[in-house]
Amino acid sequence: MYVQQRKRLKLITPSNIPGKVLRTCVRCRQHKTKCDASITDPLPCSHCFKKNINCTLDIITKDPNRSNDMVNKLSVDVRSLKKSLDTLINRKFKMINMLVEKGVLNVGKSTSMTPPISKIEACLNSPVETPMPLTPESPKLGTSYTINSHLSTKAFSISREEAAESFHNYHLHFNKYLPIFPEEFFDTINIDRFYEQNDLLFWSIILKSYLNQPETTKYMHLCNHIKSLVVAKCWFNTPRSVYILSSLLILTTWPLPSEKYSNNGDSISIKYLSLMKNISLQLGLHRSQFIDEFSHKTEINVSNELKLNNLIRDRIYKFININSNYCLIYAGLSHLNYNGFQQDFIINKANQDLFNNNIDNEEDKYINSLLKISLVQLKLNENMNDILNDKKMYAHANSDKLINLNMFEIILNDFNKDTSPLLSNNLIKLSVEFSKLQLFVYSFSRMDISIVEYRNCILKAIKSCYLILDLFSKEFVDLRNFNQLPVHYKFIIELTTLIMLRIHSCPLLNKLEDYQVLKRNFQKAYGILSLNNNKAWLSLNGRLRKIIEKYDTLFKEKPQAILNTSDSFFLISKMQNYLVSSLNYEMVWYIYQDSKSEDNSEDGDTENEINWLRFGLDEKNVNSKEIIDYLSNECSIYK
Repeated sequence: MYVQQRKRLKLITPSNIPGKVLRTCVRCRQHKTKCDASITDPLPCSHCFKKNINCTLDIITKDPNRSNDMVNKLSVDVRSLKKSLDTLINRKFKMINMLVEKGVLNVGKSTSMTPPISKIEACLNSPVETPMPLTPESPKLGTSYTINSHLSTKAFSISREEAAESFHNYHLHFNKYLPIFPEEFFDTINIDRFYEQNDLLFWSIILKSYLNQPETTKYMHLCNHIKSLVVAKCWFNTPRSVYILSSLLILTTWPLPSEKYSNNGDSISIKYLSLMKNISLQLGLHRSQFIDEFSHKTEINVSNELKLNNLIRDRIYKFININSNYCLIYAGLSHLNYNGFQQDFIINKANQDLFNNNIDNEEDKYINSLLKISLVQLKLNENMNDILNDKKMYAHANSDKLINLNMFEIILNDFNKDTSPLLSNNLIKLSVEFSKLQLFVYSFSRMDISIVEYRNCILKAIKSCYLILDLFSKEFVDLRNFNQLPVHYKFIIELTTLIMLRIHSCPLLNKLEDYQVLKRNFQKAYGILSLNNNKAWLSLNGRLRKIIEKYDTLFKEKPQAILNTSDSFFLISKMQNYLVSSLNYEMVWYIYQDSKSEDNSEDGDTENEINWLRFGLDEKNVNSKEIIDYLSNECSIYK
């Protein structure tokens, strides 16, 4: 019976139906499987034969009626929205009429929403150039500005006088570190018009002006609203304004607080950097001479003057590259290609103008100098990353690393000479020394060098740290809050502090007095980290301070946990693949290993014995004996 039933199965070819008959059956086309109906004809295809069903060839008509057609779906959605809107409008009119009938509303004239034709014509013939708006504009002169983008947070308001004061504070204390807007821009600014043009930039400036205030209440309150406003402006809507880029530049130069346990890849600043780069390319900022070829729907003008417009746009694009290079390199993320190493017209022209001395004002020379330093950092970072990860270079990785370190050290030393094309001020000198610190962090990891050569490298790093603290004390005299610093100089103090702490826990300095001098300078750097006693301000860089305190406690109580972990004298041996952030992760690794082994109390006596000869120390030598005793007896960098 079953065999006879299967014999009755056949291949059905549709007839008298408009359209094209395919060689694939309906079932195979729906399931996206290969159909052999043309081979098995007149029997069903293999799949239909197995299922014991008739096989019907599929057809294509000129006007397909598919259930998943996107146009039909969108049409249905639009009709549904129109119907809902009509229902809401009718309900509103019914409520108004009911209130009028009950005498709650006094309507002097007609309740019709549309004015008569005579009124419209009279308005058109009126001598008044611009009719009064139907709804009051926000903000008004003398009133407050309000932001309420974060629904779960109370709305934030500020008066016009407070806004003007905040703009003045930003111009006075913050604008010189991010001089994308020239001085005349702030001299002629109209705050009401500025707010109307882009509220995100307005609130970003207000937010950053709170960084040198004693309390964090307003800053933390406004932060939540700005995060939501960025999402609304840049993700929900298409960003088409240069003002958006200016806002994101401010928010990455003085980063917003990230989530407590977020990693670098999830950091708000990293997301903003990637977004900035994409928007700048979409707006055509990298093609300043041909910017009109890009979309005409974009707002690329900031001023009515063409020359000032080009100047501001060029500065914005340069700082996008500067911030991207600084932040990604310091986080050890540049090899993930968030930004890439892209030379273009504006960057090349900035380098040529710098070396040919074709820059008139100090602001542009500062920007071009900072850009040049960031590009050197980026190239050094890329070379080190290639040496670590390129298997083809593995055989001669050590020689390549030494060549690159020596080459970049010569380049950075040339920047400090009198003949250097860079701007000669303390900020640029700090940036050059920061680049040297990055160089020394790369040299802290394993290389084929002697302990004497390695000790010289450490002494150079210490000398650079001391110079940084000296330059910093001269430049930032009135600093009230560590978070007030832009990332270009905030990172310098963070890395300086970590380097001095790590060197203090290694027996590689020449004599005991060197440790005492190092300790005093570390306390200066740590004092900058803890400038403001307000706990809320201190919590913004709490992760770094926590690493420092835990690492110092670990070395004080268990020096062998650090000195015996590695079989070499190198400061970085476990986490060297993380580039500039390797030192940070190395110290975190020591803390993690100690917390992991706290439950294991079966430590042998041999583990507690430190092999001082590995570090070139002989207990019979007087200097060596003093260093050994100092590091062995509850040594803390705080005391």
